[in-house]
Amino acid sequence: MLQVNDMNDTLSDDELVRVILRGEKQRFRELVSRYQNRVYAIALRQSGNPALAEELAQDIFLKVYKSLKNFKFKSSFSTWLIRITFNHTYSYLSSKNHRNNLLTDEYKIDLHSASEHSHADSYERRELLKVFYNCFSKLNEKFQSVITLCLFEERDYEECSSLANIPVGTVRSRLHTARKLVTECMEKEHHE
Repeated sequence: MLQVNDMNDTLSDDELVRVILRGEKQRFRELVSRYQNRVYAIALRQSGNPALAEELAQDIFLKVYKSLKNFKFKSSFSTWLIRITFNHTYSYLSSKNHRNNLLTDEYKIDLHSASEHSHADSYERRELLKVFYNCFSKLNEKFQSVITLCLFEERDYEECSSLANIPVGTVRSRLHTARKLVTECMEKEHHE
């Protein structure tokens, strides 16, 4: 026979949210544990800055905790969380405070995959990644969001549409434009 603790370990996200809303607030840590890497990864891809991504992830989970009572169970919890993640990150990156900080911050790049290549190859990959992230950082946040969802997160157009709360056609259009802008920027920087 299953004990109560065994059943709690296999709770779906929706079941866990209901348990938290009934008063077991400490169980929110389980949701954080399930989604902290995903939220951080999205914030990192959007911001390009590991320290900022950590701060944003903490802010996002605090916001989710305070807003959990507003979750309507109409979509999956993960969809709701990712939407909050994108909205919060977008709002922060659009803020005057962030734009002022951009003057002094540099993009940080995760390069542990580059260790598989030769030194020269590794150097070329690092330089290419720097150029890419520099061009990515110049994009409007709406273009950064579709690149993050469609290319980095590898979600289909319908999922991207739902998460970004825009029509599928807009996702396709923005992704096309974003790719074009990044390519043009990278070509320009390569020739300089």
